[in-house]
Amino acid sequence: MANQNFRVKNGLEVGGVAIANDSGVINSSALPASGITAGTKGNTTVVPVVTVDAKGLVTNLQSASINGVDSFVYTPANTTYVLAAGSSTFAQTIVFGTEFTTNSTGIHIETANSTLVKNSTGLAVNNATLSLSALSDYDANDHLDHSTISITAGNGLTGGGTIASDRTFTVVGGDGITANANDIAITAAQTTITSIYNSSLAIGYGASHANINFGTDNQITFDIDGAGQVVLKDGIFHPVTDSDVDLGKFDKTWKDAYLDTIQTTSDIICSGEIRTSGIAYLDNDYAMSIADGGAVTFKKAVHYPVVENTQSSATLALDLATGNHFQVNLGANVTAINLANSTLGQRFIIRFTQDGTGSRTVVWNDVDSPDATNAYIAWAGGSAPTLTTTAGKSDTLGFICTSGTQYFDGYVIGQGM
Repeated sequence: MANQNFRVKNGLEVGGVAIANDSGVINSSALPASGITAGTKGNTTVVPVVTVDAKGLVTNLQSASINGVDSFVYTPANTTYVLAAGSSTFAQTIVFGTEFTTNSTGIHIETANSTLVKNSTGLAVNNATLSLSALSDYDANDHLDHSTISITAGNGLTGGGTIASDRTFTVVGGDGITANANDIAITAAQTTITSIYNSSLAIGYGASHANINFGTDNQITFDIDGAGQVVLKDGIFHPVTDSDVDLGKFDKTWKDAYLDTIQTTSDIICSGEIRTSGIAYLDNDYAMSIADGGAVTFKKAVHYPVVENTQSSATLALDLATGNHFQVNLGANVTAINLANSTLGQRFIIRFTQDGTGSRTVVWNDVDSPDATNAYIAWAGGSAPTLTTTAGKSDTLGFICTSGTQYFDGYVIGQGM
């Protein structure tokens, strides 16, 4: 760098060129060109951008637009900022009270105001002049005298009072309800409830266990294991599934049943007595009637089943519990007779028929009863009859059990028929 002579005399001179006069005014024509275009940088739509090198020299000065903002203008006269961006314009007016004033130089505090004061820490509000109710967002409901407001306990509660202090409400227990420290419990033993109505009501051990279901209108269903067992309707009590539920059990019977009619699709099995005034057919045709005292009247003829017996051995065995009419087809001579299960007063007949060979005989000397051996038959006329021996012919004899299970009266009804 070439040496330069500096001289300060009535101004600043470098290399013989006056840079500033003795008043300090810069001789701009004496300064070398900086390379920066002269002019005003920045306006309402752009901002100035200054580039400085490491030595602090300005190397570039230009204008640049704010990204997305077309203009931003402040008007001191009405303290309004206007921001323009594309087709949208946003305006905001700063509203000042009587404590401030604005002009072209800025915002100023009015010296005559009594609300704002300056102190060592800055700007403060004068509390003596501040009125809470005068604030623009003041709501009288937010600022109340707590001693004038009370909370009253409603139905089922006690406690309450003004909100000047913490208040507690207590749930009042009643019939069937107990108020505990942390909950409200329903008393296990309910004695005052008079009705419970609900279209989906079910009461019991659990949905898949034993319960009573009221979920169907005009019907009560009794469930076991979650499945319906019996149903009660208007005038009807029946099982859900046909032939599925027993009424009572073998060792747990009902005491008495008072019924108008018994209709069954199967047998009536009775281990005791059946007491009735009559027995009728399904269409109510009486077969027999029973009067007080035990007299029985049959409305029609009594038909006995015929017990068939083809005799092929010397011993004739008849079970009197199987019937009262025995048809014995003789295929051999009978030398012994066994009359089993007789009943005092029982009447029965025996019809003997010779086979195609004929000449079969019956001897009455050896008559036994398993219930009492050596049974005795007292024959009408004093002697036992001799049977017809003609092939194919029949003799009919009648008997009455007269004493216990071993004494009988014998009668000849007809022979050679």
